[in-house]
Amino acid sequence: MEKTLIDCVQINPGYPYRGKIKEQPDGEVQVVQIKDINERNQVNWTDISRSMLTGKKAPNLIESDDILFLARGNKNVAISMEGIAEDVVCSPVFFQLKIRDKTKLIPKFLMWQLNQEQTKRYIAEHCGGTVQRNVTKKALEGLVITIPSMEKQAQVVRLVECYEKELETYNKLISNRTQMMTAVSNNIFSGEK
Repeated sequence: MEKTLIDCVQINPGYPYRGKIKEQPDGEVQVVQIKDINERNQVNWTDISRSMLTGKKAPNLIESDDILFLARGNKNVAISMEGIAEDVVCSPVFFQLKIRDKTKLIPKFLMWQLNQEQTKRYIAEHCGGTVQRNVTKKALEGLVITIPSMEKQAQVVRLVECYEKELETYNKLISNRTQMMTAVSNNIFSGEK
């Protein structure tokens, strides 16, 4: 079954901070910014900033199973939000997606679909900006997604989770091999036999 994204999710803009987000260790919320997204499109929670809410607008707090979509820049990706324990907002460079009916659409499946080549092509065709992309809410709303059965979605999610674990294992192996080669190099150049 195919539907437009707006039929499946509520799309909220990030919190409207004016200017630079002021880091405040005792701030009332954590703020997800571009700098907090790692190379695997996950939030690096260890270094996330805290801030006060500066505007009059009530915040759309991020909840577990929400998806953030990075709307500005040349790397437009979807990020699954899991294990949210505190009040969290996102900066204005993101859209916050809240699934309307989780009995019909698994959040991680939607995140996976939003990160596929078909979506990237759609975004490239429908976004503004010449130097830096700017995905509009209207363009995101019109994105057509495919919604298979919940069973099929769950299979894809399990496959994605296996892929992520494999990738993590391979990256650890590569890091270990790099450290080993550095140690060998250091030994050779230091004159050890």
